[in-house]
Formats: sequence, structure tokens, C-alpha cells
Amino acid sequence: MAANEYPGPAVIICYAVCQPEHGVADDASWHQAKLAEDSRTFPLLLHDPRKGPLLKDRLSLPKGTLFSSWACRWMKERRW
Repeated sequence: MAANEYPGPAVIICYAVCQPEHGVADDASWHQAKLAEDSRTFPLLLHDPRKGPLLKDRLSLPKGTLFSSWACRWMKERRW
């Protein structure tokens, strides 16, 4: 991981669903997290200070699979 290689402080924020409250099985939590990233509900945003002096050089929003509807993720949880 690039965060571990950086010679300064690093922040990593991870999405994880609350399985019991939202009706997600224990073995499906990773899939729900992937759906959240792919649907851009919780997009992957990277900041690497080594990439350049300007903020626009250091920030990146990698393009991954973008579902046509975010509802495909939410409908798999019991709360909706």
C-alpha cells in the first residue's frame, strides 16, 4: 500500500456495512463495500503528496465500474 510507503502521516478510511442492522450476511460484507465503491456512493479518492506541488496533481479519483444506478447497492440492504 502506498500509504505505508509514505514517510509521513497517512489516513485510510474504509467503508464497512453494519451486517446485523442492515440484513447483510457476514460473508457478503466485502461485496457490499465493493458495491459502495463501484456505485460511487463511497468513491475511491487518492491523495499522494509526492505527485506534485499542486492539489490537482496530488488528487485522483480513479475511474472504475460505475453502475447506471446506485439503487443496485442500496436494495441489497434491509434498511431500504
